[in-house]
Amino acid sequence: MKNPTVDEILTGFLATSCFNKQPATCSRYRRVDAQLRRYLEATGHRFLESSKVDLLGLEQAYELEGACSRIMIAEDLVHALADFLRDPWLLHDGNDRRSQISQTSRLAQWLCSRGLVDTQLDSCALIETRIAVEHARQGYTRDPRPSHGL
Repeated sequence: MKNPTVDEILTGFLATSCFNKQPATCSRYRRVDAQLRRYLEATGHRFLESSKVDLLGLEQAYELEGACSRIMIAEDLVHALADFLRDPWLLHDGNDRRSQISQTSRLAQWLCSRGLVDTQLDSCALIETRIAVEHARQGYTRDPRPSHGL
């Protein structure tokens, strides 16, 4: 069986996520998808094996836009997810940020449930993603106003 590329994975995940959802929800999911793809293009090389970094250079020479998403596979993606929930990649709009956090968590679960990643081999990356999700949720729910103790 062929390993699907991250482009194929994200396209399928977005379609599944948007199924029977309100247009506003799908719009937020598309913004999260676009941000994830920007993130992967900017930083994806950090999560590739050295042989794939060379391939990435060739792919970028062929067509720069979307090069990482075309050569990365699920295993590469799962290792990149935790950093997607850190600045400067967190979306600024509160609703979009909430969607980014929940979609990242669901994407990690989706990769596992579809058998696209080896949960034992990639357990550290999955744990890091779960921690990043919880940290991002706590950061989002924390009241940004300073407390004024009396």
